[in-house]
Amino acid sequence: GIVISGNEPATLLIRAVGPGLEAFGVTGVLEDPVATLFGTDGLPIASNNNWQADPAEGRFVKITADQVGAFALPDGSADAAFLARVPPGSYTVVVRGALESQTGNALVEIYQVNPPQN
Repeated sequence: GIVISGNEPATLLIRAVGPGLEAFGVTGVLEDPVATLFGTDGLPIASNNNWQADPAEGRFVKITADQVGAFALPDGSADAAFLARVPPGSYTVVVRGALESQTGNALVEIYQVNPPQN
């Protein structure tokens, strides 16, 4: 989970990396992770399955990951990643397999993206 403090909304980069971990020697990865961001009320705010499913969003995710120093996800991978703009508050990220029977290792990353400096 993550807590956003202050009075201003924050942009988050949320990633659930399964297949992308194989490049680091991790075995038994979650082959097709789905990441969902939930608010304090328990309702889903945003979700992603396959970070490049929407090419435009995938491009922004790739650019933002580079800006925050996150390792690159392989093109075409089934890893999950998305951007979400949220007001101050508490949030939880849940990762599951795209298929109910899927299990495995996954890395959850949450980055707060700083606004561009003028």
